[in-house]
Amino acid sequence: SIIFANMLRYLIILLLPLTLFSQIEEKRLALVIGNSNYDKGPLNNPVNDALLMAQTLDSLDFDVILDTNIENKSEFVDVVMEFGDKRPEYDVAFVYYAGHGVQVGAENYLLPTKVDFQKETDVRMKAMSVQDIMMYLTGMTNQVNILILDACRDNPFEGNWNKTRSLKGGGLAKIPPPTGSLIAFSTDAGNTAADGDGKNSIYCKSLCENMMLENTSLDQVFRNVRTDVLERSNGHQRPVEASQLTGESFYLVKSTYEKQFASIDSLTDIGENIHLSDAMGIVSSILKTDPKNQRALLKKGDIYIALKDYEKSLKEYNQAIELYPNNPKCFNYRGWLYLYETKEYDKAISDFSKCIEIDSAYRNCYLNRGRVYQIIKDYEKALVDLTSAIDLDKEDPEL
Repeated sequence: SIIFANMLRYLIILLLPLTLFSQIEEKRLALVIGNSNYDKGPLNNPVNDALLMAQTLDSLDFDVILDTNIENKSEFVDVVMEFGDKRPEYDVAFVYYAGHGVQVGAENYLLPTKVDFQKETDVRMKAMSVQDIMMYLTGMTNQVNILILDACRDNPFEGNWNKTRSLKGGGLAKIPPPTGSLIAFSTDAGNTAADGDGKNSIYCKSLCENMMLENTSLDQVFRNVRTDVLERSNGHQRPVEASQLTGESFYLVKSTYEKQFASIDSLTDIGENIHLSDAMGIVSSILKTDPKNQRALLKKGDIYIALKDYEKSLKEYNQAIELYPNNPKCFNYRGWLYLYETKEYDKAISDFSKCIEIDSAYRNCYLNRGRVYQIIKDYEKALVDLTSAIDLDKEDPEL
């Protein structure tokens, strides 16, 4: 009959590998500022650097707030407050500034372009304190906050200031990062960084290149940048950073591990224990680098099922559900274990029902739950679920 044919078709689909949702990514927000057209001490590259950085961050799924050639403190405050108001909605914050920056006392200030700083007190009153930006980062200690000051350039106003102050060529002061933050400087404390002869500063160019590297931790990104800049500046410029990041390593570009998963699929298709051991080695290496990789957790659970170690399989599925409680795939996998391996039908029904609660258009879960009802001889409910699956199939004729 047609109904039987559709049921058989669903059973075949159910046995095929499931397409996994991509790993849940954190929400990312960036503030990028570049100041070039100073009335005194104009710079060639900060706006170019800001545009390059904004483009790079946009490709890394950041929502970017970009501003260039900020003329006065009021405009500075407006854009910083825009960033600060949005910050609580995001998991990752990234701030990049290129332009003139000076140290007055123990504080660092970022200089707007159309203010004549005749004395140090002018800076305190008319420039943007880095500490005022930092206050939007210090409250997010369990998240990722990145502040980059590509601002250690010569102070164009120092000739007008009290020469007894140790400002000449002094660069910016060190800033102790709050918990959950990384602060990076384009050059070491007490030194200045060149604006650069090309379109972009060597620091910004290297940073953007390294930020795009797949599966490279944030710490490694900055180590790479330091190596690049030292080499390109003949040792004259040494970028530094201070980190109080917490938790696991942070990756701007996580690997999809497609080649590794393809190898796992080919090895598990063979089905021999020696090949399952090889597959387990690959999936374990993925999880060592990326412990929260949902796809790897579910694959590891599948391999344990093939090895008939259902307790360990359940452990992997439970971890996936704990990490991704809103992903119906995880409940479908665990429900499959309860249905076909451990024969715990009540638990299977609970998982498939949760799957449907999360995604009411999830066909496989209706079919799976219908199969449970069929086994326990509740044919009325089985018919309802299988009919729902058939109706969903009609909505998507490509299945």
